[in-house]
This record gives sequence, C-alpha cells and structure tokens, in this order.
Amino acid sequence: MKTIVKFFGLMMLLFVVPSIFAQEMTLQDFMDEADQNLKSKNYREAVNSLQMAINEINKLMIDQVRESMPTEVDGYKAKEGDDESSGTSAMGMFGGGLSVERNYYKSPNDWDNYFKLSVMGNSPLLASVNMMLSNSMYLSGTGNKVIKIGTRKGLLSDEGDGAFKFQLPLSNSLISIDGYGFASSGDFMKIVNGIGMEKLAAALGE
Repeated sequence: MKTIVKFFGLMMLLFVVPSIFAQEMTLQDFMDEADQNLKSKNYREAVNSLQMAINEINKLMIDQVRESMPTEVDGYKAKEGDDESSGTSAMGMFGGGLSVERNYYKSPNDWDNYFKLSVMGNSPLLASVNMMLSNSMYLSGTGNKVIKIGTRKGLLSDEGDGAFKFQLPLSNSLISIDGYGFASSGDFMKIVNGIGMEKLAAALGE
C-alpha cells in the first residue's frame, strides 16, 4: 500500500514541478544576471556577467560588419562561408581584438590573384599607420603613398610582385586590404574604391 501511495505521490510531483528546458543565454539574460549580482553585491560574478554581455555585443557587431562587406568588387567575388572572425571582451568592446576577414577571388580559390578585406578593432598596427600618415619623414624612401578617400587618409604600400596593401585607420579600428596578383597599383585601387569604406566605418560606429 505504501508503495502505491509513493508511486502516486511521485506522479503528482511530475505534474506539479515545472519542466526545465536547456536554452542558450541571450544578451538580455547576461544583463539581467549582472544586475542581480550587483544588487546582491556579488561583484566578481557581476563583472563576469558583464564580460559575457560584451561578448554578445561583439557578436552583434561582427554580424553588422559582415553585412556591410560587399559580396563582389570589380569581378572579384566573396567566399562568405569562409569568413574568419573573432571578438572577445578581455580588454573592452574592441580591445579583445574584434576582427572580420573575407577573401575575394576572380576564380574560385585562385590564390595567385585575389584580395583579402580585413576589419580589425584596436589593432596594434593602428598607431604605426597613423604615425606614418602624420609624419612625412616615415614615408620618405619607403615607396608608400598617402591616399585620400573622402575626408579620410589611408596608406598604400607596394609589396612587390603584384602584391599591394592599403590601410585605412579609423578612430579605434583599422580597415586593411591585401591584394595579390595585380598588374598595377591602379588596378588594385579599383578594388579599394569599390569596397565602400564609409559603410564599413558606419557599421563600426565610426
């Protein structure tokens, strides 16, 4: 008799106790968690929750940057499935190294003639590019050229053997284009002008 009572008791609990489902935490979940930790003065966990929230914001920004990247430029087509991206909150929204890279090919996987578009947050190269653009002494004898796009200035470098690099520093980010197999700097600049720099800058909030 006791066994039957226990059985029915367990059955009742199954109906009373709500089911627990596994689900992915969202940005709002982490924000709410941080708020609760602050209210309970659990500051260490509050910091961790906020860092997780920043990671989620970085993911949103990465998606926004991807959407602002062109799918084709002057006959070079993007291979969007091969996008490389990263973003962590270790040093702040961009300090963790938010970056998105995409390759563009004339022919699929033709590594002799393609270019790579990179968008990097808080890049260590940002300071050096700005220094070269602001001081002619660093440009003399290097073969680098200052290129103006709208109100912004970028740096064009001839790497030799048909390879060129263009770097455009923003306030906190660096847009870089590496081209390979180009006949001239003029051909490479067609790519640079077709990227849509202002659209990328807007996606980065700059």
